[in-house]
Amino acid sequence: MKNKFLYFLVFIFGIFFVSSFSITNAADTNMIQNANLETWTGWLPTNWSKGNWWKNISKFIYPTMWYNSRNAANITVSWYTNWDAKWFFDDVAVVWGKSYTFTDMYDATTNTSLTVRYKLSDGSYTYWYLGIAPKTTWFQKFTADFTAPANAVSATVFHVINSVWYLTIDDASLTDKIIVVTPPPVVEVPTPSTDWNLVLNSTLEAANWAVPTNWSKWGWGTNSATFTYPTTWYNSVKAAKIDVTSYTNWDAKWFFDEVSVSWGKNYTFTDMYNSNTDTNITVRFKLGDGTYKYSYLWLAPSAAWWQEFTSDFTVPLNAVSITVFHVINSVGTLSIDNVSVKEKVVVIPTPSTDWNLVLNSNMETANGTSPKYWTKWGWGNNVSTYTYSTSWYNNTKSAKVDVTSYTDWDSKWFFDEVTVVAWKTYEFSDMYDSNVATSITARYTLTDGSYQYAYIWSVPSNIWWKKYTTNITIPQNVIWLTVFHVINTIWYLNIDDVKVIPAPDDIFTEWMITFSFDDGYKNIYDRAMPILNAAGIKSTQAIITNTYDYPDYMTKAQIKSVYDNGHEIASHTVSHANLNLLTLTWAKEEIEQSKADLASYWVNASTFVYPYWEYNDSTIDILKQAWYVWARSVNRWYNAPSTDRFQLMDQEVTSDVTFATIKWYIDTAIADKKWLILELHDQWDNLWFYSNTTTLLQQVVDYVKSKNMKSVTLGEWITKLR
Repeated sequence: MKNKFLYFLVFIFGIFFVSSFSITNAADTNMIQNANLETWTGWLPTNWSKGNWWKNISKFIYPTMWYNSRNAANITVSWYTNWDAKWFFDDVAVVWGKSYTFTDMYDATTNTSLTVRYKLSDGSYTYWYLGIAPKTTWFQKFTADFTAPANAVSATVFHVINSVWYLTIDDASLTDKIIVVTPPPVVEVPTPSTDWNLVLNSTLEAANWAVPTNWSKWGWGTNSATFTYPTTWYNSVKAAKIDVTSYTNWDAKWFFDEVSVSWGKNYTFTDMYNSNTDTNITVRFKLGDGTYKYSYLWLAPSAAWWQEFTSDFTVPLNAVSITVFHVINSVGTLSIDNVSVKEKVVVIPTPSTDWNLVLNSNMETANGTSPKYWTKWGWGNNVSTYTYSTSWYNNTKSAKVDVTSYTDWDSKWFFDEVTVVAWKTYEFSDMYDSNVATSITARYTLTDGSYQYAYIWSVPSNIWWKKYTTNITIPQNVIWLTVFHVINTIWYLNIDDVKVIPAPDDIFTEWMITFSFDDGYKNIYDRAMPILNAAGIKSTQAIITNTYDYPDYMTKAQIKSVYDNGHEIASHTVSHANLNLLTLTWAKEEIEQSKADLASYWVNASTFVYPYWEYNDSTIDILKQAWYVWARSVNRWYNAPSTDRFQLMDQEVTSDVTFATIKWYIDTAIADKKWLILELHDQWDNLWFYSNTTTLLQQVVDYVKSKNMKSVTLGEWITKLR
């Protein structure tokens, strides 16, 4: 009897145990190993790693004060330049198309952010931003959902700190997202469009409960935004509105369901909007692999009553569908209505008989109150008046901008894009009249529909009409060009007789290459110099002069040794400063002191390399006054005899640039008799973005030697420029 009673107890306990186990929802199972960081291996939590990306001083502390239990992980950043530092758990397996929920407890004295990193089936990575975790006074919970993209096999989450201060994390969790199924709402079906508009329910008349059918609302960032539908309309009876009463970052928007498009085709987006603040428009392209790509269209200035926004865009390679975000990213209101996406009908005009590519170049043909094939645009918070049929250079019409109040950016008239050929040089000219200095910028449209901008030069004031002329060499992958002659201060600018014509040949009698290394890393001395010296190649080394005592950089003795062996030493400022963000006095000190630093141990630096992408006319004036004879930018292209010696162009070699690409650079320079400058940085085998291997460098050196290409320093060939 006693044994039977024991069996009965075991049976009852078994039923209880099995029942308890069976009610555990799989969606609640935490996929992260050692999620509360309680166990450790050495001085690290088991199944966790730490990462410090870029040149910051970050201290990783484990264990530290915890949220619960005993252990948590801390990062304290005492000196910050860029990128971030983070703790992150080992990758966990995910299923593409499936949704997951991530949470952690964190304590931070500054805003931090979270990004999920997916590992794809081919071994590569892709990243998706989850959001900002605002600073706290004690542990607080962050939570976000995400869906694994096509071909994702595993994932981890980076909770990063990217400023001076500290971040502590504990109790991380990654679980399957629980989907709550609700009965389908009553949906009003919109009337199909009859005017080739691809947007369904484009007037927002059909409703799906509190949102228009075929539309979504989304607030991205830390803001207080109210979405209202329906609201006061442009026509018919319904429109959609956003009120932002508190703004920190990112944006809020209504957007329509994706519509199918064909890559390579041009489309026109329009909407009616009213807003008491400037807003912005961006196209989101969905690619064939399920990932997204974004292209910024333009700013929509504030409008007290309904106003039309319109812009064209080109669908990039592999895009299958799009939507458009008309976003508000400040405190204020935005209402939208009558949204349209239509395939653009291209009218091919009669070409000019003088090879001028600009249509209606003298502005004699009108289109209402504007010259035909021209656009006026003000970018920034300024008061600008645009006048057409004003004081002219010849004939009867020109275009003018008067700026009566200026805060930032610029105002301009610009011609419709013209078709150009990559690698070819074109001569741009216009007649202008302005009582202040203005400037010229080229806007390139690439094959994928995105834009690139290239600052050309400053144009001095001129009380009466004067001609401005410059050459523009078209970069690779560019198919269209327009040129902005802009005014960015109070006063006026008048333009007329604008031309873009093919330029005569601008070539050297031979081809050449320069190996230009930035920043003065020690691994360049240890690993690149032996390869270059063995091949008899002299390089240009751009040195930051306050790095002598840093272990990862060349010492003074090593820099002097490189110089004594025939390599060129160029100044790269004292602290790798962004010169455009400094006062003129500070910029002058960075430029002049770096030259003096190098001279203090008998290195003559007559050449200069701009840090980052940043320089301007004032920077160039300071260089000339400091007796520099040339300067290399990071504008991407080749150099010709007419290239401005203070704006030399290059091709950058980063970790994603292959030997095949560099070989193409070299072959192009040889074929076109141009000067190729290769911009290199670290010589590391672990390949962070700005590094490359000695194997790649040796391949390039061998190929240059096999082509009998002349290798020179920048200073050696400056005399070849006009």
